[in-house]
Amino acid sequence: MPEMPPAPTVNVPRMDSEEERFKKMQMLNGNTFNNGERSQGDQEAEQRMIQNKTTGLLQKFVNMVTKPFNDAFEKEFGTKEQPKFSGQDAVMYNGKPVHPDFYKLIMNRPDLKQRFDETGSIYGK
Repeated sequence: MPEMPPAPTVNVPRMDSEEERFKKMQMLNGNTFNNGERSQGDQEAEQRMIQNKTTGLLQKFVNMVTKPFNDAFEKEFGTKEQPKFSGQDAVMYNGKPVHPDFYKLIMNRPDLKQRFDETGSIYGK
C-alpha cells in the first residue's frame, strides 16, 4: 500500500480585534433569548463590528488614494521637522528654517545679516 502524502496545511486567517471583541460580547451576554430571538446586545455588537470594519475599509481606501498626493506635497514642501523651499531642504539660521539661497545671501552680505538679525527682515523696519 503506497504511503499517503501529508495533508496540506491551510492558513486560516486570524480574527481581527473587532471580531474577537464581538465573540467575547456574545460569550458574556449570550446571543439569543429562550424564544430564539436575538438579544439587543448581540444585535448592537454585530452592528458595531460591521460599522467599524466599514470605517476601517474606507480609511484604507482614502489612505491609498491620497498617499501619492501626500508624498508629492511632502517632497515639495517637506515636513514640520524638515521644511523645504521649492524642493530644497531648508537651512536653520538662528532657530528658524530659511531658504538655502537666502542663507547664502545673508552670509555674503554682512549688512543684510545684521539687519535680519535685528529686525527679522532684510527689508528694514
